[in-house]
Amino acid sequence: MIKYYGMLLLQYQPSIMKHTVLVVTFFFLYIFRFEGFAQSILPESGVLYTLESVPRIDILIPPDTLTQIYENPESDREFRATFIFNSNQAHDTIKEVGFRLRGNTSRVAMKKSFKVSFNTFVDKRKYHGVEKLDLNGEHNDPSSSRSVLYWYMLRKANVVGSRANHVQVYINGNYYGLYTNVEHIDEEFVKTYYDNDDGNLYKCLWPADLTYHGTNQNNYKFMNGDYRVYDLKTNEEADNYTDLVELINVINNTPMTEFPCKLEEVFNVQGYLKIAALDVLTSNWDGYAFNKNNFYLYHNPATGLFEYIPYDVDNTFGIDWFNIDWATRNIYNWVSSEPRPLFKKLMQVPDYKAQYTYYIKQIINEVINDQAFVQFKNELKTQSAAYLINDPYYPLDYGYDMSSYERSWTSEVDDHVPYGINEFLQKRKTTALTQCSSSNPKPVIAMITNNLPEPKEDLLITAFVEGADLQSVEVNFSMNGGDLMSAIMNDEGINGDSKASDQIYTVLLPGFPGGTKIEYTIKAISAFNAETIRPCIPKSYQFPIDENAPFSFWPNPSYGDKVYFSKATGFKLYDITGRLIAESQNASVIDVSFFNPGIGLLRTTDGKLYKLIISR
Repeated sequence: MIKYYGMLLLQYQPSIMKHTVLVVTFFFLYIFRFEGFAQSILPESGVLYTLESVPRIDILIPPDTLTQIYENPESDREFRATFIFNSNQAHDTIKEVGFRLRGNTSRVAMKKSFKVSFNTFVDKRKYHGVEKLDLNGEHNDPSSSRSVLYWYMLRKANVVGSRANHVQVYINGNYYGLYTNVEHIDEEFVKTYYDNDDGNLYKCLWPADLTYHGTNQNNYKFMNGDYRVYDLKTNEEADNYTDLVELINVINNTPMTEFPCKLEEVFNVQGYLKIAALDVLTSNWDGYAFNKNNFYLYHNPATGLFEYIPYDVDNTFGIDWFNIDWATRNIYNWVSSEPRPLFKKLMQVPDYKAQYTYYIKQIINEVINDQAFVQFKNELKTQSAAYLINDPYYPLDYGYDMSSYERSWTSEVDDHVPYGINEFLQKRKTTALTQCSSSNPKPVIAMITNNLPEPKEDLLITAFVEGADLQSVEVNFSMNGGDLMSAIMNDEGINGDSKASDQIYTVLLPGFPGGTKIEYTIKAISAFNAETIRPCIPKSYQFPIDENAPFSFWPNPSYGDKVYFSKATGFKLYDITGRLIAESQNASVIDVSFFNPGIGLLRTTDGKLYKLIISR
């Protein structure tokens, strides 16, 4: 329980023109129980994904079983093994884990990739909060570091993505080389990042282009080889794809005039735009926009929105199989010429194109040019070299040696690695900034939530807001369809805001009686008067009705034109002299704008008498 002391300004414009605009100041002490909200939470690296050292993972498995695994590379059968983890922070042995090969092209590579499952043979077992480990050999990447760099950048951009680090892998005491340990995306992942795992999680692989195939959900369960292109990984027994059908329908069939509002009702647009900007700046062509591959969609029940989550990001930082110069490719026409309705329609909306441009510049300035990133990149280079030098599988696929490794950071290595990482980043950011159209992007508003309070508890409204030189953020709201009011939102660590300068703006509205319906939108204005109001259709929250609670009304004393009842009732309202001044057979609100200031006596149909103070 956290105590706050603060001030709330409520401004409203009554509908009756003879009244002037009133500014009411409430001073109050309030106690607020924080229960958690729908915005994502990026966890610390922790023991498993530490970036400060290179942990050692040992797999102990019968030699004949290991031979069987290698002789059947396409098999997903899991075999029993013992897992040993050693680092500066932990020394653990776990028996009866599942072990198999994983990946696509890596299954036929000399340096293969592995999956470790802690819950295959021991139900619900986890290790440091995860049920599975993905150990990737990165055989295409002579630096063995591109994936770790991408995931680091994504998290620095404050976007949900897997934690990742380097580990040493030994099998039966034999060194198998330096591997990338990537956080597996499953129900545990979404529980960690979105604080729930009830929604549908789809793994989307080639050719997942998000094109429309009609209203029949079975049309989206089609196979490519041995896997579903849109593969439902949670709620598998229900196998209900109607939410995915709705999303794809909105993307493909909504007229452009309605597209922003309709899409934002079902999809976290701003989150995807930032990922798209990062994909372009790192040349992650093996995702949705170019290769219709390697992403997840999670339908978050806390917000009702689909979230886009990238996956498998080793083909980045200039790696190429298409004879395309990814360092100079135009940032707005970066996608494939084939149908990619999501990205292409977003670029047709001027506001979204401007936000995307803003994110391109933001990632360059706040991530790529940040000294902490430069330092991390240099340390990662030194760290990985120490473990690749003795990696017996590193040379086997492309003949790489430590000379290849050094060039992988500075210059061309071979036909499919035409750029070193540092060379690519320098050229990509230069050309991207040259290609950026000039625009004054409107503020971004996303992740609008409230704390779902009980009657008379304070209503806390939060929203993620960012943009260039924000001047103001406010909530516009009405009670039970009454006058529109506004309240300032802040990001200063006060008045319900948990942390200053985290781009989560909050406002606390004093508690309302049960049955009160609050409808609200968020408005943000930038320094050059660019204005955003979201959502298009106001959000609403109705305070629960406690049928056993005594009748009450709010506010009392009145501070405006309306007084709201906790439940609908018939009433007669008298002034202090006993003169009848208003009555109704059934009402949940009373207009007091024409009443003289003073004390009113309200008698309900059940004969009970209540005092109402009318003030100005």
